[in-house]
Amino acid sequence: FQISHNHADGLTSIINTGFNITDYPSFPHRGMLIDTGRRYLPVDLIKKNLHTMAWVKMNVLHWHISDDISFSVQLENYSPLQFNNPTPVSYTAAEVREVVEYANSLNIKVIPEIDVPAHTTSWIRGYPFLTGEADYWMDPISERTSKMAVDVISEVVELFYCGQGRVNNGNKAIPYFT
Repeated sequence: FQISHNHADGLTSIINTGFNITDYPSFPHRGMLIDTGRRYLPVDLIKKNLHTMAWVKMNVLHWHISDDISFSVQLENYSPLQFNNPTPVSYTAAEVREVVEYANSLNIKVIPEIDVPAHTTSWIRGYPFLTGEADYWMDPISERTSKMAVDVISEVVELFYCGQGRVNNGNKAIPYFT
């Protein structure tokens, strides 16, 4: 028999063996979570994780980008300095797109997660008006809180879905806000 590796598509074949191996994943969602809301990970490390995920047939990267500690993605309308991150390190729009495009090239879907209305101390440090009467969480009935949450989520969706403006809800692609 002969082992053949096709570098163009990354597949390895064993030919002239007299037998056939069929391999496919057991589950449709095979994912891993990274939490950069609590700890910054260099882009190169995220890409190495994506490469390893593809190797073991994982297909979803769940990216937790915000928590009490920080909001780890730079937004055009709400800079990380406005969120008063304890660490000056956060991901630029170009870095997020680089990760998403690399993941797409490996057939891995990237799903961003933003904690809201709880786990938002990183927001509240920069925007105290978001709390209303509370001290530790956003006031979910406040018009200003709702507007900012929608604005932030809209910007994150645009960034992660590279301008596609649609989110897959499991059944079909739908506009993310109507």
